[in-house]
Amino acid sequence: MTDMAASGSGDMRIPLTQCRKAFVQRDYSRGLAVRFMTDFPEELQGKIDPMVWQKTITNVNRFFDEAETVGGRSVFETLAGCFSCYMTQFCMTSQYQKKLMALAKFLEEQNKSIYIPSGLFVTDPMERGLRVIEISFLTEAAPTRPQTTYSVTQPMLEPER
Repeated sequence: MTDMAASGSGDMRIPLTQCRKAFVQRDYSRGLAVRFMTDFPEELQGKIDPMVWQKTITNVNRFFDEAETVGGRSVFETLAGCFSCYMTQFCMTSQYQKKLMALAKFLEEQNKSIYIPSGLFVTDPMERGLRVIEISFLTEAAPTRPQTTYSVTQPMLEPER
């Protein structure tokens, strides 16, 4: 689904890279833990029910809360990694990795059942470096920007005199 996207309502196909986008920013109000803002984005107004969006974001935040929880398992994984020069990474999947895989599966299911039929696609935040959640509008192309050209012979900045 990363190359081309189609809405359930028509045959119009726009590559995800060329769709109009909206972004949900990280929420740093509770520190550096991975969380995303739960406010309903204005751009989604009329496209999806705010309660559905709220439930999705709450679940995404819950996955990260669970992944970052320090418990017996995470302590064992850390100690085993230290004592084995991190060779354990090759034979066991960490709690954090398991939660990220579960999040990816959750978002895939949400996209198939809710967002794609509504003309939207929610990108896994891991694909954006955990900085934002990207929402693509499948039936709307991104606005084109005028090409800015620079002369190789002319400096872009004039030196101060």
